[in-house]
Amino acid sequence: MAAIPNNNMTRELIGSIRQGVLKRYRTGGKDDKAIEGNRLLRLVLKNPELDPGDYAADMAKLYNYNIGGGRVLNTFRDLSISSPEKRVKLCGWALGIADLFIKCVVSRKKSDFKKLIELKREGKNIIDTRKMRYDILDRAVCLALYTKCPELNLNDDIRKLEEFGSVYAKYFWAEIEELLEDYCTEDEGAGGNAKKLNNNAVKDKDNKLNKNIKDNKDIKDDKENINAQDAHKIKQLSSALERANMAMKDLQDEFEERLEEEKAASLTEFFARLNSEQYGCILDELLNVHKGIRALNKQGVELPVEISGLFILIIKLAQFVRDSHIEPIMKVNEVRKIKAEDLLSCEYDGTPFKNNQDEKTVKVLSSGWVYKGDNEIQIARAKLKEVK
Repeated sequence: MAAIPNNNMTRELIGSIRQGVLKRYRTGGKDDKAIEGNRLLRLVLKNPELDPGDYAADMAKLYNYNIGGGRVLNTFRDLSISSPEKRVKLCGWALGIADLFIKCVVSRKKSDFKKLIELKREGKNIIDTRKMRYDILDRAVCLALYTKCPELNLNDDIRKLEEFGSVYAKYFWAEIEELLEDYCTEDEGAGGNAKKLNNNAVKDKDNKLNKNIKDNKDIKDDKENINAQDAHKIKQLSSALERANMAMKDLQDEFEERLEEEKAASLTEFFARLNSEQYGCILDELLNVHKGIRALNKQGVELPVEISGLFILIIKLAQFVRDSHIEPIMKVNEVRKIKAEDLLSCEYDGTPFKNNQDEKTVKVLSSGWVYKGDNEIQIARAKLKEVK
């Protein structure tokens, strides 16, 4: 990849983009979940085919805090990149856009800018999520850009990008596109003017402006040129105002999504405590007793009046759990086969796995529980014991 030329025009472009990061960084609030997701995205951009446990180990090395492989996998599920294949596609796409950005800065060709825009639109074919908070396309592109372009990341500004949620990243990239469109003014057949730009050819922006005025026969005087500049400035301000209005609406939508998510988190925390060993795994016991009641009803057994009310209460409690979208993951006493990767979401008692392809036959001792709302959240891990 060609090096970015060091002249007034490129310095102004790079400087404007870096100012965009600083402006948003100062006004944005911290979202720990977005930060964690972005840090994982940086690791994915380096190598998209690692196991969740490997990413967890890298997070501990680079950021000095520990998350397990299960938490990494849950984050990947939220971001719709739980499969290595999808992560590979996302990385190839995002890094490809970063390469095209550098090519645009070097060539200043309109045709290269169009290629970048076309590739950007293809992102929805890779990941199309309904929730704005988990739309990582723009986040991945911005992180890839700062990874591939050291001129932008002079003061390790990528650390500031780590704090951008989906909305901030979306409008930061929109601003980059607008700046780049204004920068890419060379037609395909205009010759190699952009390729020949260097420090000797362009000493400062004023000389460039004067040369354009002189060469362009359509501009008759300085007054017309000033009017054109004013019109362009008005267009830029109008675009910025429109982006700001759209950003406000998107931020409101993201805020409402976060509120719903916090409600779901409170609900799952409540049921997780119900199924903790401290309280005797109430959900597991409720499931077992409810199955027993249904079996008795099928057999036509008449229940004593003294305890029939208790059974009705258990049935109502089971209905409450179902209406809260709390469901068992596996069937108790079921015998099934598992691989090493399945251990991220369950507790296993048995001999070690030889490799990722090794399979073990296990019996389900505890079903495990999951909240199935807009995003699936595991409440309790299934307990499995190896059978031979």
